[in-house]
Amino acid sequence: MEENIKKVLKMIEDGKLTAEEGSRLILAMREGAAKQDKKPGKYFRVLIEDGEDRVNVKLPLFLVKWLGKISPWESTHFELNGKNVDISYAELMKAIDAAEGELVDIHSEDGAIVKVWIE
Repeated sequence: MEENIKKVLKMIEDGKLTAEEGSRLILAMREGAAKQDKKPGKYFRVLIEDGEDRVNVKLPLFLVKWLGKISPWESTHFELNGKNVDISYAELMKAIDAAEGELVDIHSEDGAIVKVWIE
């Protein structure tokens, strides 16, 4: 990047760019470099193995959130261990956003595997 900044400064010196144009170019180069340095986002991962069948899903977490926003689902109600459970989409997204690492790890007696994690 330093070499590109020197080129922009040389163009200003040679009168090919105004100082304002050069300043905007340098700022854009720095912003682009900063975006490249950012840590990539989280991923929602699902792995299911059952004999020869295998499902391996990797979705960016922002996409999971976006799909949830456009879906008609706002909340759901089900029974778990004899207790009524209500889960809203907003609560689920908060939990997923805060989660990191393994969420589900199931190994059945017949060899099937189900794993869900955030990376």
